[in-house]
Amino acid sequence: MINALNYGINFCHGDYIVNGDGDSVVDFTLLKKIEKILDQSPNIVALGGMVLASIGIENYIIENNNFFENILRSYQDLEYHLSFEIVRPLINKMKSTMLISGALGLYKKDLIIRLGGYSENTVGEDMELVMRIRRYIDYVGNNYEIEYSKEIYCYTELPYRINDLIKQRIRWSVGLTEVLYKYKNIVIDPKYSFNEKLVFWYYVLFEKFSPHIKFLVLLIYLY
Repeated sequence: MINALNYGINFCHGDYIVNGDGDSVVDFTLLKKIEKILDQSPNIVALGGMVLASIGIENYIIENNNFFENILRSYQDLEYHLSFEIVRPLINKMKSTMLISGALGLYKKDLIIRLGGYSENTVGEDMELVMRIRRYIDYVGNNYEIEYSKEIYCYTELPYRINDLIKQRIRWSVGLTEVLYKYKNIVIDPKYSFNEKLVFWYYVLFEKFSPHIKFLVLLIYLY
């Protein structure tokens, strides 16, 4: 997949590239909204959007009588809302965005090429790229910006079965661990701001270990 992303960059003829997942559907006004955001903030080099479940909690219960599946998907839906409507906007206000979901992200093409494209040495290629951009900004000291906006969004399919969810979360956990370890010097590097250090520790203490705890609680509740 990473090779496909890097290969696809060569076919982009504009100043920006927009990536997404094969199981995601974007808002049909997406490009117009992106254009408006870039007009207002021309220094943006990376922009993340909101990712929501393709079916809401109410429809889970109405359309499917499988109680376990309803709980599983509703749990994920709630998780997505908490992350994309509360946590990421807060981190963005701190000017410390370190993760743009692979389901919907925009990047300035020439900067991505200059930085070598997506890394092939991690399964967390989306976060690794954003962390590399942030390091570049902090060290070069220019006016580039990494932003998150709820004005742009996409819908993504959720895992239907517990085994699929486990595989997804293992991949996310491995990717997050790889990236956090690679950029561990953030906590002592004076080039990074206090807010960036704080957000880094948030990913270590909450994003890294919290899913394991929540998932264990869910299993205990269901069984």
